[in-house]
Amino acid sequence: MKNSWLFLYIAIFSLFFACNIQAGRLPVKDEPKVPKKDIVAKSEMVSVISSPITIEGKKLPFLRTDMKGYHQGVFVEGRTIRLFPYEIGKYEVTYNLWKEIRDLSKDSYTIVSAGVNGSKNAPFDKKGRQPVGKITWRDVIVWCNAYSELMGLKPVYYKDEKLKTPHRSSYAPDKLFPEKGSIDNPYVDWESDGYRLPSEAEWEFAARGGDVNAPDWNFAYSGVKGYSEKNGSIVFEQYNSEYTEEDGSYPNFMWIIFNSGEQTHNIGTRKPNRLGIYDMSGNIEEYCWDFYGNYTDADHAFAPTTPVHGMEEFCKFRVRRGGSYFYNNGFALVSYRNHVSMTSGYASYIGFRLARTVKKE
Repeated sequence: MKNSWLFLYIAIFSLFFACNIQAGRLPVKDEPKVPKKDIVAKSEMVSVISSPITIEGKKLPFLRTDMKGYHQGVFVEGRTIRLFPYEIGKYEVTYNLWKEIRDLSKDSYTIVSAGVNGSKNAPFDKKGRQPVGKITWRDVIVWCNAYSELMGLKPVYYKDEKLKTPHRSSYAPDKLFPEKGSIDNPYVDWESDGYRLPSEAEWEFAARGGDVNAPDWNFAYSGVKGYSEKNGSIVFEQYNSEYTEEDGSYPNFMWIIFNSGEQTHNIGTRKPNRLGIYDMSGNIEEYCWDFYGNYTDADHAFAPTTPVHGMEEFCKFRVRRGGSYFYNNGFALVSYRNHVSMTSGYASYIGFRLARTVKKE
């Protein structure tokens, strides 16, 4: 009889406790951190700057009259941007790395998109060296948090202002969530040593070679000039299918629709820019952190004093940069800006590369 009363008491208490947790009246322990694990397919990173730098925007030397707003990049005339020490991925994130992190973190993380090993018609690479595609912006920020924790680093994207609860799930209904701390508008720990998306300014600065005084800062594409000046006019280099690897023409530095066979290619199979970074022009477009602010004619839609990490006002689009195998060389300009909704992006021509804040010792 005593045992019956004991079981009944336990059952009633358990029901009461569960109901109160569900209603949010009792505290719930923090989600367990993902234990650090040995990662086989690690990301190689390139140091871009080791100390803070201020960049004064200038008119692009290769700007033509038909290159309106979205062709002008972020370092526009009249705008000042300050960057802090950071490093960026030497290569675009591969399917192999994406899959490994997604699999290792599945007990603590929900990353909706499995990703694909390159485009549908690309030769299958059993080592997974094709850039991952068919992933959303939401998937990427959650994946970055998972990768950070697996590497023993602090996550970057959070649900709360105190930066205590990382985003661990990219699952959300097919609508936008503008509330601060949501999956579409997370709090960001810019001081964290974890993996993240580059800001648009960080992406462009690295694509242009990372030195405003070097010749390649004024190149049209990452690593190659690609144009000439004749009689005061800008003439872009025309695609020539007879190019060779030795001639230094722009197809040697990028996979675009003219030479890609309309398919992705293994990372690092074109020439890098001066920093040793591959595929910043072509192969796949790359997600950035920033909300997308368009231009009206030659004017920027957000003020020159906008913070380095992009627009503060919520927008339904995020930035993507770099062009891809699916488009022509105009989309591969280091200044070309494009956008994508956070609720979509399931395309094989959109992926990403990693960035990390470099902290002083």
